[in-house]
Amino acid sequence: MLISMSTGMPYDISMYTVCVDSYDNQNIKGSFINNYYSEEILYNSTVELLFKMEDLMNKIGSPKKYEKDRSFICDEKENDINNELPINRFKQSNGFNEYNKKGKVATFYIKVRFRQNSSWQGSITWFEGGKTKDFRSVFELLKIMNSVF
Repeated sequence: MLISMSTGMPYDISMYTVCVDSYDNQNIKGSFINNYYSEEILYNSTVELLFKMEDLMNKIGSPKKYEKDRSFICDEKENDINNELPINRFKQSNGFNEYNKKGKVATFYIKVRFRQNSSWQGSITWFEGGKTKDFRSVFELLKIMNSVF
């Protein structure tokens, strides 16, 4: 396991396997997993996928947020960017490998490197197509994912 010298976090802690089991009218359904969280998380829409991934990133604390969320209604608990689970909660499961999980329609490996400017930056690999692209925002990530269908 590679550990980041700057954060002390495992290098691949912000890697997600997104399994798409259905695609209808630019909306995806399926599940995603993170090798350090050890639970498969179901989503029923593209928006739900994004919110659940963001929630898990907040719990894990990686990658760190650079700014607080904006909203019309101020909720101090929701905007607390230091509300993380203890790092010992995240241990790579023995015998479990996130790369073994595949979606019925498509499989993506998403590495979120940064969360700056109220968005995500990183890379996405389309397993079935064998291609990797960098993205600079969540919208660009969605456009790259949608290009597969």
